[in-house]
Amino acid sequence: MAFDVGELKGKGIGKAMFNDALNYFGDKLKGINGVWVEGDNPNAFKKAVGAGMSEAEAAFQTWTGATAKSK
Repeated sequence: MAFDVGELKGKGIGKAMFNDALNYFGDKLKGINGVWVEGDNPNAFKKAVGAGMSEAEAAFQTWTGATAKSK
């Protein structure tokens, strides 16, 4: 199944899915691996690394990282 990100972006669907997964797995969840192919996440990551952040710090500048950190 594929999603048209352009139609879904900015509607809170990704955040709702992310929160549902965190709530479902609870304490069983020990980490999150993000795979960024294109779009805002890799651009934010590259920009943060280019500004001198470590890769770990830069990961939290992405949507995935910021959402995970907020939990």
